[in-house]
Amino acid sequence: MQSGNKELSISSEHVIEVDGLIFRELKVQKLINNDQDLESLPKTELHHQRWIGDKTISVRQVVDEGQAGNTGEKEIQTNLTDEEQLNGFEDKWNLVWKPVLKDHTPN
Repeated sequence: MQSGNKELSISSEHVIEVDGLIFRELKVQKLINNDQDLESLPKTELHHQRWIGDKTISVRQVVDEGQAGNTGEKEIQTNLTDEEQLNGFEDKWNLVWKPVLKDHTPN
């Protein structure tokens, strides 16, 4: 974090097992505000990572709220070797990823 910036992070992580294969998703959203320039709009950094077993896709994107239509820089990292594997990963993810979220509020 740079001096003069304040950050607020919100994250969620979910894991499911289907037919012995682990599916995992991590989402992190950071709101970054420059308190040295109170008129500037915050930037949002989004990090989204998915795993199927040992295969992974990670997307990081920075959005500058002060610039209309600016989706910012986008960085994709993966351990998949080609477009076919990437498409297969996405197809399998969309077919299987249907987690059921439960409310863990004490009774």
